[in-house]
Amino acid sequence: MVLTILLIVHVITCVLLMAAILIQAGKGGGLSGSLGGFGIGQNLFGSAGTVTFLIKATTILAVLFFLTTMSIGYIYSKGKVKTSYTGNLIQDGLIREQKEVEKQKESSSTPTGQSPAVKGTGTKPEKEPTK
Repeated sequence: MVLTILLIVHVITCVLLMAAILIQAGKGGGLSGSLGGFGIGQNLFGSAGTVTFLIKATTILAVLFFLTTMSIGYIYSKGKVKTSYTGNLIQDGLIREQKEVEKQKESSSTPTGQSPAVKGTGTKPEKEPTK
């Protein structure tokens, strides 16, 4: 539950951080230039407010990004969460395949008319006394 919430917050933070960084212009331009240059950015944030708002938003989003990254890493490092569903499927498939190979070896190594070894003991069952 906590991991799911952290992952959702992390993805949203990543998208917003990318947007905040891409909206900022290099040497000039700025948000008002990207909004059509008609003073929309100045009316929205004020003349100096655009730069201040974007710097504060980028800083807050960067801190949130690092906190969520560290939290997710900490949760995964505890080993309480399965790391990969695909990895588990592959591992399960390999285990199943290994068991099938062992069964084939066991059935092919037993000559006809003899019983296979008793599981767990490593020995063949004793023959019944002849009557």
